[in-house]
Amino acid sequence: MLNNVHGLFIVAINATFLGIKCVRSEYIGIAFAIGGCVCMMLDPSAERTDGVQSSLMTYIVCFGSAIFGALYFLMNAKNVKSLPICLLLFVMNVHNFVICGLLAKFTDPTE
Repeated sequence: MLNNVHGLFIVAINATFLGIKCVRSEYIGIAFAIGGCVCMMLDPSAERTDGVQSSLMTYIVCFGSAIFGALYFLMNAKNVKSLPICLLLFVMNVHNFVICGLLAKFTDPTE
């Protein structure tokens, strides 16, 4: 449900911190998306397809990753103007590999 909420944060960060004016339909879209997310989170009968119920910590992690995802896209938009695209893609993939490797190392369930 909260997989693609980073788009909302991109619009909110642009409007709040970067001073980029949004059109009225963007604000209406944000309001609908937030309302839909709140309704789905507050639905007492909702459960995942595997039968496991989500917790508050799950929602916090999803929103946190969406905020960092929005910042990631905004930084890439700034960097693509100053770095060659091949170098930017290389750096993005290398740091993603390192982060995933560290997460795999320190969250190994077999230990």
